[in-house]
Amino acid sequence: MKTIAKGVLIIIMFFLSLPCKLDSTQGKKLRVKVEEAKVYLEPDLNSPVLENFKKGTILTLGASLKFRKCWYYVYFISKVTGNIHAGYVLESQVEKLYQITKVINISGKEETSPQPVAHFREARWGMTKDEIRRIEGNPDFLERNDALEIMEFRRKVNEKDCLIQFIFVEGKLTKGKYTFFWEQSDKDGCLEHFNKIKTQITESHGQPDFDDTISNTSSFSSDFGKGEARAREGLSLECLWTDKETEIYLSVFSRESDLLLEVEYTGVKFKELLRSVQGKALS
Repeated sequence: MKTIAKGVLIIIMFFLSLPCKLDSTQGKKLRVKVEEAKVYLEPDLNSPVLENFKKGTILTLGASLKFRKCWYYVYFISKVTGNIHAGYVLESQVEKLYQITKVINISGKEETSPQPVAHFREARWGMTKDEIRRIEGNPDFLERNDALEIMEFRRKVNEKDCLIQFIFVEGKLTKGKYTFFWEQSDKDGCLEHFNKIKTQITESHGQPDFDDTISNTSSFSSDFGKGEARAREGLSLECLWTDKETEIYLSVFSRESDLLLEVEYTGVKFKELLRSVQGKALS
């Protein structure tokens, strides 16, 4: 009985100590801002997914510090078990429902220190390869061609196998790209995924500046790749979004027996430099 009582006392003392340790995060909530957010067992996209949450779902912040620069540790009530579980969600998939703490500087003026907005995944244009490694881990493949370097990762994006590329010029991140592959026989699946990605980008960046999909979608399934070639042979669907920092180009085209869906993010201030280096590589 003494052993049991001692064990109970230890448990009580542990829980009494929690408010002090978690005081900075108690009551702080995050809301899912994308169509679907995944909570992972570890702060890693290759880690098992614990649960999926729809847009608008409220999660509880479990730690004041981010993990691996872009992951929040959160608590949630499982839709399966009804119990409280914990896991990791990407910062880019949620929004804070609490005020950012203000700092008073020496002059007495209030300042805030907002987190920089990511341009491609959790990366910003101009980052180095070492900075990308700290965010994404070691690449599956690294390609070097004079001033142009490419880090490649194979991951699942939108529950589909994907090739993710980080492209560097003179050691600085200038471009990022997602590439999805389909067989020619699965044109409908490719079109569905294209529309899903288009919707996701439109929700975060507004309507595209250029949209050449409406007139082509109806003939996509039956006549894909037979139309007039544009920038690439067989190109049928394309959209373009541009803001002051990033250009996003979404396209589908055929290559031999495959359909390729690509989403290219390019840093606007590095665009001419990238074009120059790619031109020299081709000459």
